[in-house]
Amino acid sequence: MNFTSIWNHTCLPFTIGVRESPRNGGGFPDCMPFELVLDSTTGVLMQRSDPSVTAALGAAYAAGSLLGTAMDDTPLGRRYAEDFVGYLETLHPLNGLRVLEIGAGRGYLLCRLKNAGAIPLGVEPGDANRHHWSRHGVHVISKPFPCPEAAGPFDLIVAYALLEHIEDLTPFLQAVKAALAPGGLFVVSVPNCEPYIAAGDPSMLLHEHFSYFTRKSLERTLAIHGWTTIDTRLASYGGAIYAASRLGGGAEVPSVSKEDVGEALAYGNKCRELVASIGQRVEALAETGKSLGIYCPARGLAVLPVSGQYRFFDDDPELTGRYYPPFAAPVEPRSALLTHSVDELWILSRTFGRSLAAVLQPELPATVIRLPDDIAGEHACGSPEWAP
Repeated sequence: MNFTSIWNHTCLPFTIGVRESPRNGGGFPDCMPFELVLDSTTGVLMQRSDPSVTAALGAAYAAGSLLGTAMDDTPLGRRYAEDFVGYLETLHPLNGLRVLEIGAGRGYLLCRLKNAGAIPLGVEPGDANRHHWSRHGVHVISKPFPCPEAAGPFDLIVAYALLEHIEDLTPFLQAVKAALAPGGLFVVSVPNCEPYIAAGDPSMLLHEHFSYFTRKSLERTLAIHGWTTIDTRLASYGGAIYAASRLGGGAEVPSVSKEDVGEALAYGNKCRELVASIGQRVEALAETGKSLGIYCPARGLAVLPVSGQYRFFDDDPELTGRYYPPFAAPVEPRSALLTHSVDELWILSRTFGRSLAAVLQPELPATVIRLPDDIAGEHACGSPEWAP
């Protein structure tokens, strides 16, 4: 493979989920280097392989790393499962299908598939979620894929929020082929990185993700490995791309263009400029004694200076009172923000940011609210330039 260097982050927070203190502990580092490169064959922006990162991630997955909201029977987690199951049902009736979920997490998606009449099996490295598997009444093999217990054949193999975590996709996709029944479907969900790339927003970057897909680069990656994509679409809930593929096809795979390379290089330049601009704004707020709140803080880890003074807020109750190392701010619920507001609030979610701002602005009339594309500029919620 040929790679073009796009951007370096000398000490990106090593995020393996929220913790009980501002340190990862357990022998895990709080920060590690990160280099973003462009794969000239697939057009995918990728994290350059680093043996120390690979080893740390392997240990984290075995221990049950979780980043973001878990798919589960919670108000937030349930909606992700409902949207994805609804997508699967548009492709093929689920009743009677032999289904393998690779990266089963807590097993809630398996539970929903079982309730829809499928015959599901999951694989998940480590035992951290075993009590959830029992709670949902599903069968999960606590081993990495591939493993003999999940040899197949399966009519449907799903990988939800998984492909981006895999360092080398070639052996993984070969193993999927071997486990899939003739004519079977392989369906994936990956984060849609296109809006971040277009905006020059590095908040999508973290060590857990090796690949950063757009629709075009995802389809090209699958085609190079022998898959024909029969359907791609954006999730109705959340910021994901759904893609369904079958083996075979033989159509010519379009090569990576000069425009693709130019967009990737422009993204790296914008990342450097944005991080510098955010550092200056954080410093300026501190110098004037103004407080700064960060909503959806997981999206700020790659861009916020670690030394800054913040309050972190999120609507997921499982995050309350916990930390994103190495930041010293515990995550607070929305009620804490409404009771004790901040001078400036940055809502860093591109997926839900505008709707959150529309709800919060009337409750926080004295707070300047900024969305991702406003942070480096002067526009803010409540200004003439902003509209909900």
